[in-house]
Amino acid sequence: MQDLIPMVDVEEKVHKDSIQLFCSLIEEHYGKRPAIYGTNRSYNTYCAPDFNDYILMIGRYGKKKPIIKGKGRYSIWQYSENGKIDGIKKPVDLDRIHPDFDLSRLEM
Repeated sequence: MQDLIPMVDVEEKVHKDSIQLFCSLIEEHYGKRPAIYGTNRSYNTYCAPDFNDYILMIGRYGKKKPIIKGKGRYSIWQYSENGKIDGIKKPVDLDRIHPDFDLSRLEM
């Protein structure tokens, strides 16, 4: 069994101070920073550039890669919500890992 780090979902209006406090509590408890998930718009609106050095999973459906405000880049790009996988009846999300991202950063 392999445990993955927690992920903070930021898709609605939230204050950066609240995100920072929550991330600090997670890091204190688990010893690792959480990943941050948001749509391209929500991340850039509520988080960037203050959290650009975190692991970022960014939802941006289509062919255009996520663009992060400031110095930063996505770690994981959720590019579709209509994937098909044998054995799963409903559509699933599809993701791409940034070529320079080290997957071991996701492990606990």
